[in-house]
Amino acid sequence: MKELESLTKSDGETQEKLKEELKEVENEVGKMKKELEKKIEPGFVKAKDERDEVNGKLEDVRNQAEGLFAKQGRGASFRTEKERDEWLKTTIEEVKQVVGETEGKIAEQEDGLGSLRRGIEDEGEPACISIQNWPKLTHSHPSPHSLNT
Repeated sequence: MKELESLTKSDGETQEKLKEELKEVENEVGKMKKELEKKIEPGFVKAKDERDEVNGKLEDVRNQAEGLFAKQGRGASFRTEKERDEWLKTTIEEVKQVVGETEGKIAEQEDGLGSLRRGIEDEGEPACISIQNWPKLTHSHPSPHSLNT
């Protein structure tokens, strides 16, 4: 009987020690999480701002291209169809190049954000950064190849 009481008392003490250890570990995890957020958040915000800026520039380029195409159709005059076609081809290639460069910069920013998220996960914490409501470029914007039509 004494042996059983001794075991019960010992289990209770062990359980209390484990509870205290758990609290200490949870406090340490909380501190580390806050520290990680302080390190990661500025880079995340900067990358998001840069991505938004590049998206804005891409949209401006697309709007300029639309304006040029509309203007061309409304009243520009060329002596021959061949001159018009050459000008159109040159303009389309220039627009494609600018769009390609801009989309490349966007892809780099997205890769950077992915690296930040993986860095958090590598520290043993699940990624808490969410990129909700960011448009998916492949779905919301035409590709540079769609300018051929």
